Amino acid sequence: LTCKFLLKWYISDIYILFIVLFVTFVVLLLAPLPEICGIVVRSSFLAIVFFTGFCGCNSDHFEIFHLFGWYLCVLSTFHFTEFIAIAVCNDDTLSIDSFLLNHSVEYWLAAILSWVEYFVEYYYFSSLKYIAFISKCGFMLTITGEVVRKLAIYTAGKGFSHLVSTKRKETHKLVTTGVYHFWRHPAYLGWLLWSVGTQLILCNPVCFVGYSYVSWKFLKQRIQIEESYLVQFFGNEYLKYQVLTNTQCSVKIHCRVMGHYARILTDDELAKLSSDKSAFNDFQKRKLESELQKNWDKFYLRNKTLFFKDRHWTREEFPKILPEACEKGKKLLECGCGVGNLIFPLLEYFPHLFIYACDFSLRAVNYVKSNERFDERKCFPFVCDLTKDSLKNLINETDVDVCTMIFLLSAIHPANIPAVLRNVFKVLKAGAVVFVRDYGLFDHAQLRFGRGKKMEENLYVRQDGTFAYFFSEGNDDYVDKFDNLSLQYHTNEQM
Repeated sequence: LTCKFLLKWYISDIYILFIVLFVTFVVLLLAPLPEICGIVVRSSFLAIVFFTGFCGCNSDHFEIFHLFGWYLCVLSTFHFTEFIAIAVCNDDTLSIDSFLLNHSVEYWLAAILSWVEYFVEYYYFSSLKYIAFISKCGFMLTITGEVVRKLAIYTAGKGFSHLVSTKRKETHKLVTTGVYHFWRHPAYLGWLLWSVGTQLILCNPVCFVGYSYVSWKFLKQRIQIEESYLVQFFGNEYLKYQVLTNTQCSVKIHCRVMGHYARILTDDELAKLSSDKSAFNDFQKRKLESELQKNWDKFYLRNKTLFFKDRHWTREEFPKILPEACEKGKKLLECGCGVGNLIFPLLEYFPHLFIYACDFSLRAVNYVKSNERFDERKCFPFVCDLTKDSLKNLINETDVDVCTMIFLLSAIHPANIPAVLRNVFKVLKAGAVVFVRDYGLFDHAQLRFGRGKKMEENLYVRQDGTFAYFFSEGNDDYVDKFDNLSLQYHTNEQM
């Protein structure tokens, strides 16, 4: 009797009920409620939506709401189970946002458009809404999508988050089992199936096409970003996983740096990187590190001043990227000066500068001093192993306005980079700027290394015994090492 009474009340006031629900929904999203109250209110709201949908799909008086009722049941179930899944699998990230009710303006705009299409088409083309086979297929598709997505969340556990992680955490593990054995991004695949399935339930041809296109485009862009971070977190392990898994709801890898994308790797390049293993034992690694300074001296003995070209790009670029270096009375520290390929163009274009120039190759420093353009009043070159020798012994503390590191950090073992940065930090003024230009992950230079040249992850050894390290924006690279020294990270661009 209670159910009949509720159903009767529902039928007689159905239009008012929908209006009240919509207004309530808007108010709930905008209301600044405490988190626990917000969770209770949203759960109650979703329960009301589910009940409304259940009544609609079982009503004999208003056939127009049959399919829409099933749709409301599916919609409310998705958002409620999304919260439950996060609560069970990764409660550290649990919040009001876990309902995904405030997903985005575009998400709800698309939902409203689907409602409009449903009722307009029912009024003008009601026969479209009586194709039971399509609705049943849509319902099965939403169930399949829900199952795939929830299995993905459960399998990933603490590693799953609704937001793309930009830094690796201890809880991040590369999951390759369960549904991840078949697809790299099963949670996205599940959402895509569910999203498209909702429009099949409503028999909405226009929104079906629109949802399919927009959802795929959105996921492709999001996956590009996510996979760039995953390859930074897990390196070749992820590249190998990418080669072995299917590509449904996946894309080829990009390297993302502050909104800029490196080139797309080909299948051959992916296979090459994933199969490349370290060719050096511990003894050989220690020997290479101990002989690094000697190998750079030999490099300059062979090539003299002819190998690198003068960096005349500084004339146009420095005023844009380092306006501080263009001001009168500024002091610049060039770390890894080599034979002066940066020093002398800088002094030519910005004669007011005073430059400290250091390199750990004595031969390179001597080439700087013997250069006809050398002026000891404007330049002080000296030998320094930045991993060991203190700069404070030769430069006054907090005396440097600008520091440049052009292809320096990649020539150092990554384990020694923090020591170099701490050394440099001690001679920087407050507000000083550090400019770094170096190799990025997936540079062509990285892919040119043949077999037997890989020393460690992203670290390679050239024929002459010098190092080349390829940076990413991951947790273990210089961005975070700068952060650890209380240096403000400004920008990082792929060139």
